[in-house]
Amino acid sequence: MGNPSNWYRGYHGTSIDVAKPIYEDGFKPSSWGKLGPGVYVSPHLEYALNYARSYKAKIQTQKGLKEFFIIIQVGVRPGSIEDEGYGGSWTTEKLQKRYGKEPSEWVIPEPADVRPYGVLIKDAALC
Repeated sequence: MGNPSNWYRGYHGTSIDVAKPIYEDGFKPSSWGKLGPGVYVSPHLEYALNYARSYKAKIQTQKGLKEFFIIIQVGVRPGSIEDEGYGGSWTTEKLQKRYGKEPSEWVIPEPADVRPYGVLIKDAALC
């Protein structure tokens, strides 16, 4: 990650229904958002988890039906982040206290600059 040509790591909280089309066809840019149009990701896993909490995935396991949260791990092309900011309903002060001075959201205008490469599944019962 220290090399400027390395892609940045980011996270995108979503639903299980949206995760499949993202993997098959790539991201579709949002036409609205606090930071403008584009693909929204966060450099913070926990921040992306807050978005994923809105979409519980129900999956049948050997221990019965369980609920999970889905987060897509992505690579972001260096130089492609158009804007950075603090999103959600939290105040900037509260976000900075939790995550430090680094912004909680990135917006990338071109979906090709955001490449999914992993799916993180978090047991909702452990959150």
